[in-house]
Amino acid sequence: MTDLTRELGLLAFGLGALACATAARAVRAHRGPARLWLTLAALHALLLLDTASNARHLLRALVIAGLKREDLYAGRGPWQLLLLAALGLGLLAVGRGGLRRLGRRGGHRAPDPVDPADPRRPLRLAWLAAVALGLILGLELVSLHAVDAWLYAPVGPVRRIALLWAACGLLTGTAAGIALRAARSAA
Repeated sequence: MTDLTRELGLLAFGLGALACATAARAVRAHRGPARLWLTLAALHALLLLDTASNARHLLRALVIAGLKREDLYAGRGPWQLLLLAALGLGLLAVGRGGLRRLGRRGGHRAPDPVDPADPRRPLRLAWLAAVALGLILGLELVSLHAVDAWLYAPVGPVRRIALLWAACGLLTGTAAGIALRAARSAA
């Protein structure tokens, strides 16, 4: 990973964590949305630590070394496809579960689609960006060569994956900004 790629990831995840924590504080009167913002802040903080420590690449290298040692590396294709299917189903469940929680107000009412102060509206965008981040990172970890080639293709001075991280971070930051502005205008 190039240094600029890593730095862009650190910036995206760090700002994502800060934006989500700020949004959680702004909507603290709404317990459900505040908890989900804090969950997103924790996710971004973990991704920041992971990127700073290079942990996922070290884990991947250990798994590959173990597969090669056990002479399983060449036959990993079916397992990779199974992992991708599990990843897809898991992210679908997490995304759907989070969106379902956001669809309730007080546990029983649907959100007001025209109420700009409804703290769940921008949270939906941030939640979807987090699911997209999960997909990007899962694809990277499962490591299909054709997908890796696409993710790590250079785009100017960075790798494509960093631009995807930045796009998710921008969506998250925008959503958090909308939540913060709505909370301030409602106060």
